Amino acid sequence: MQRSYYHDGVATFLSTKPQAVLGELVQKHGFDLNELQRNAWVAQINILQQQLQALPDAQLYFEFAIPRMGKRVDNIVLLPNAIVVLEFKIGAQNYPQHAKTQVIDYCLDLLNFHAGSHGKRVVPVLVCSQAPAQELNWGSVAQLHDCVCCNQDNLGAVLQQVAAHCEAEAAFESHAWAESAYKPTPTIIEAARFVSSASGCRHYPP
Repeated sequence: MQRSYYHDGVATFLSTKPQAVLGELVQKHGFDLNELQRNAWVAQINILQQQLQALPDAQLYFEFAIPRMGKRVDNIVLLPNAIVVLEFKIGAQNYPQHAKTQVIDYCLDLLNFHAGSHGKRVVPVLVCSQAPAQELNWGSVAQLHDCVCCNQDNLGAVLQQVAAHCEAEAAFESHAWAESAYKPTPTIIEAARFVSSASGCRHYPP
């Protein structure tokens, strides 16, 4: 399974025509593309090109693979010292609980099974394009008790807040992170931790 459908530095992404990004996503998808998915990608590209202007040194991934779950994360924005997981709900006017759980579970999977994410700050962000802005509760987000909730207009400002909160975290190299091993078979401790999280009794790294 290829790690992502698209990856580049944010600075390059911002200067790339949306159709070129979309073309790469379609090519890597490898299946019949329905109109809903195509429209979602178009919207994501446009939102991200507007909202990532202040983070030119970050790395951006579209459709990053979570093999154990058989899923792909909509986007990962890799900051120098944090992994920001983005789940988009285009057109959504609120922040449904199932979507919050979805993006938090992606983060738990990376923490437990992706070697490059072990011990790193992983931040879940739910982007509901038409929902009202919400205040960032960093304490709950840092413990993965909740996710960051934002819309298409304040995503950039929220990501800058996240970057500021993570400045004290240890920096890491993006290529090594992306290429690190994924362990689909967990250790006993990892399995117990993930089962606990799925049952609602969650144990999170600090």
